Amino acid sequence: MRNNAAEPTLGHVIMFAAASVGWLVLFLINLTLSTPGAGWWVRAVFSGVLLVGSVIFTFVLWRRLGKKGAGKSAQRS
Repeated sequence: MRNNAAEPTLGHVIMFAAASVGWLVLFLINLTLSTPGAGWWVRAVFSGVLLVGSVIFTFVLWRRLGKKGAGKSAQRS
């Protein structure tokens, strides 16, 4: 069985970009609709950490996708 994370596709990048947007929306909803308290901080930190993680993983997949495409075009020449 092959590891798809080692060879990402455009679909992987789009999926994680969409997840990042979802975490951003949840983070902004938490910031605007709730009053600061213990639960507010937990939700803000949780959604913020997952937002940052999703963005970083999206960027990593996008970079791997770019290297994959560059490697194939160099092999064709």
